[in-house]
Amino acid sequence: REQWVDNVKGGHRERSRLLLLPPYVHVKELRRMVQMEPASMMKACNVRLVQRRYLWNDTQGRQWETVSKAKVAVPYELAAHAAEMFNFRPRKVDPEPYWTRDDFPQSEKAIPVVAVLGHINHGKTTLIDTIQGTCAAAHEPGSITQRIR
Repeated sequence: REQWVDNVKGGHRERSRLLLLPPYVHVKELRRMVQMEPASMMKACNVRLVQRRYLWNDTQGRQWETVSKAKVAVPYELAAHAAEMFNFRPRKVDPEPYWTRDDFPQSEKAIPVVAVLGHINHGKTTLIDTIQGTCAAAHEPGSITQRIR
């Protein structure tokens, strides 16, 4: 973490060769990080252009395909390999924080809320009456529920 903070504080003054990459990264973003041409970065990430479609495989052998260059997102392993080709040091980071039960105080239990939506005269009040064991629908004027319960 300290090394990451130092890299962030360094900013544009000193260009670090360390790249912090998420589990999946768009080739467009990776290209901007290492300041390379789009075609060079696509080739480095093993992305092929076949009949106006971008094709690539992930580390598990699955084949991905898109027609938009902006939607090409490669897994960390391919992005790391491409970054190393351009003399960068990739490091995998998890964008999601690690949460524990202690992070969420249990002050009081939440009251369950149920919302029943639907068109008029389609049995919403009758459904609630059946669940609760009441008969509010019979006492509503015009068979239209007048209050929220």
